[in-house]
Amino acid sequence: MQMTKITALLLALGMAAGSAQAASSIDGGNITFKGAITTSPCGITADSAEQVVDLGTVTASKLKKGEEVRRTPFSIVLTDCELGTQKTAKVKFTGAPATGNDALLGLQGTEGAKGAGIAIMSDNNTVIKPGADSPAFNLNNGDNVLRFQAQVQRISDTAEVTAGRFNVQTGFLVSYE
Repeated sequence: MQMTKITALLLALGMAAGSAQAASSIDGGNITFKGAITTSPCGITADSAEQVVDLGTVTASKLKKGEEVRRTPFSIVLTDCELGTQKTAKVKFTGAPATGNDALLGLQGTEGAKGAGIAIMSDNNTVIKPGADSPAFNLNNGDNVLRFQAQVQRISDTAEVTAGRFNVQTGFLVSYE
């Protein structure tokens, strides 16, 4: 009987020690929830609101010759659209235009890259100037994908193109009609 009490006591102490050890190894962190409530007929997916479009590497020689370089597709997804009288959407890109060519977004944060800018085109190949509305996109109830393309272009026929890295940041605004 004495042995049973000692065994029970040792088991209880062992379980308490295991619980204390487990509690001390719990890690934590933080979670941030963000979003917005809108009066617009559509929402914008989180992936569309914050995205990076990798234009890859283009050769300075192609730009200097005026040759076309690849276009990189990207999109803005409007979600949960409930259309009333507003059946179209236009997008305005708000980034700073390139010095010497206001149809292109200017290079920012460059590490040597000069003489080029970024053209944004709608799905019908119309260049959308920074600060100007895109052509209208017809919308449907539900989700809608607005398709665009981005392309590195030489600012002008006389611009000296210098190799290097660059970043370009632009905001966008969606308006409904």
